[in-house]
Amino acid sequence: MRLPLIPLFSLGLVAAPLTSADLGTGVACLLLPQMTTLVDPSLQPQDLYERYLCVLCLEVTSVDTASNTIELVVRSVAKGDFTAKTLRLSLAGDQAQDAFRSLPEPGLALVAFVGQKGRNREGNILFYLGGEGNWQTGSVTSAGDAGSPAAWTWDADLGKKMSGTFNGHSAQLAHLVRDCAAGRVFFPATAFDRFHADQVLGKLPGPAEGVALYDIDDDGRLDALAVGPAGGALYLQREAGAFSDARAFSDASAASGLATMKGLSVDCTDIDGDGRVDLLVDGRIFTQDASGHFAEAALLPALNGSVLMSRFVDLDGDGWPEVVVAMDGAGLRAFHHPAQAGKPFVEITDSLGFVSSEVKAGYFIPGNWRGESTPALFVASGAGALLERGADGLFAAPSRLPGWDFSVASGAGSTGGGACAPLWQADRYDLAFATDNGVNIVSFASGKAEDVGRYGNETQVVTSHCAAVLAEDLNADGNVDLYAISRKAGSTNNLYDNRGYGSFMVGARYRADTIPGTAAHSNGASAAAAGDVNGDGANDLLLGAVDGQLTLVVNDVLAGRGAHGHPSAQERVLAQTALLHVDVRGPRGVVGAVVTVTDATGRVVGCRVIGGSVATGSRGPDAVTMAVREPGEHQVRVRWSDGVIRDMPIQLKAGERSQLRADRP
Repeated sequence: MRLPLIPLFSLGLVAAPLTSADLGTGVACLLLPQMTTLVDPSLQPQDLYERYLCVLCLEVTSVDTASNTIELVVRSVAKGDFTAKTLRLSLAGDQAQDAFRSLPEPGLALVAFVGQKGRNREGNILFYLGGEGNWQTGSVTSAGDAGSPAAWTWDADLGKKMSGTFNGHSAQLAHLVRDCAAGRVFFPATAFDRFHADQVLGKLPGPAEGVALYDIDDDGRLDALAVGPAGGALYLQREAGAFSDARAFSDASAASGLATMKGLSVDCTDIDGDGRVDLLVDGRIFTQDASGHFAEAALLPALNGSVLMSRFVDLDGDGWPEVVVAMDGAGLRAFHHPAQAGKPFVEITDSLGFVSSEVKAGYFIPGNWRGESTPALFVASGAGALLERGADGLFAAPSRLPGWDFSVASGAGSTGGGACAPLWQADRYDLAFATDNGVNIVSFASGKAEDVGRYGNETQVVTSHCAAVLAEDLNADGNVDLYAISRKAGSTNNLYDNRGYGSFMVGARYRADTIPGTAAHSNGASAAAAGDVNGDGANDLLLGAVDGQLTLVVNDVLAGRGAHGHPSAQERVLAQTALLHVDVRGPRGVVGAVVTVTDATGRVVGCRVIGGSVATGSRGPDAVTMAVREPGEHQVRVRWSDGVIRDMPIQLKAGERSQLRADRP
């Protein structure tokens, strides 16, 4: 069950924890029943790491419900000395019987904080087992050694009383404490989002259903465009960095031909290799001439029926993007790029198996979730379907997903938009999408599709009438955040800050002025795109509203960064964080290109897919803007969609913005 968004200031509460002496652990907890527990800034896992003598990462090997014992193996020692290789955990009495029966299972990670600092606390144990905020207390019975198991007792189950400390997946907590040992942990305890007031660029004659932040005129500055069922608009950025008002943009809607361009989604790329951006609006391609005017090209057949959205997707890995169209109630259709300018696309719907997949189309999201060179397609239809291409070339749904419901009261095709982005861990791509009441995250890190959104803490906070989620780093801290849009006018969108390690917080619950403007953020949206509009190193938002208003929400998170006289540990990390912009170029292979950044040890610190944040049929730039928390020598690898690779070394400096242009070799 998702819980409603209840701002902290409206409850009259503060985030100060209540001390619970009867727990026998000396730790603090938050007691906030019936809602998603607020993050406790005074007691985070890194604080526990400092307060205990030993920190262990273990794994359950067997559970014996008859004797109430759990056998575990020590996977790593994150802190302190611990010689035993195995461990036996026995339930003390029946106080935690229900938790014992419902939580442990073989293969589950367990993180234990052993031996509190302080007199007569050496035998105290605080451990985390099972995820979703379930903490337990125990005590040491026997320390064991290299040849014999250690023995502990499980004394009590704290339930979710410490959810404000951590309530994510136990394996992610193990990752977090290992990063504590390596000295690179970053797990924000307070929200630090900051945006300027809204800048209204203009208004469409009807809903703005698809928007894009894209360099339309190739002058190095992002422009804003939008389409809707009653027409479109294009605003060209003329003055880089002039953001006191919307005068930095000029209305080129009529001159470009977008004023009469009708549709529900928009995508951008150079489809014919002439160096000029072309547009895909629903199932029609519009090419741009030398004067900047767009005209429909007879490259696709006329489509009978209503289109929900369409995208350029390189389905076969040859660098030339196909066109995939979601037809309302009639499934997906696909058209193959002819690999030659001016030639028409050829329909390949049947040969890809889209007809036999029996998927009635909703919003769809392309992505390389298993690391293959050709993408799969998630379709928000029925309970959700993941179409993957087999050896026979056909797309089918071999992977079973946890079931979701995309048939909301307003009809299919009104929720389910999302993105392909690294959310669960930095080096893998995850699937993020909306259902009617909020956000969902599916990870493929284990080799199978797993619903990990339930471990995300405040991902359980409701976004009512949620149409889609956009995935991008919106507070320049190196983690990809989620911005969820409500399709209902008058409803509030939500920014879910990614704290890392699978945990999220909704900043508006802690700071009412996170996004000060009311014209867009608090009035729902039917489309959203992200990109660094003013070139400062932080991603901005473009929102298209149900009433047609097109609003730019410029990021101000970098203001004052590093200026604190007595910075907290969180502020010190942010002050040294480097900013990186990579512009991906080429006559082919840009759509679906992957940008990966690694440090001097080869560890992935960031990755993005060009065009990976789809939402309801919107588009970001052919560039990535990301933050890297540890400056120094790094390597940027760009892999175009047909496998062409370019590696570029770069020295990232603390607190500074670096820029690369990746031209296809």
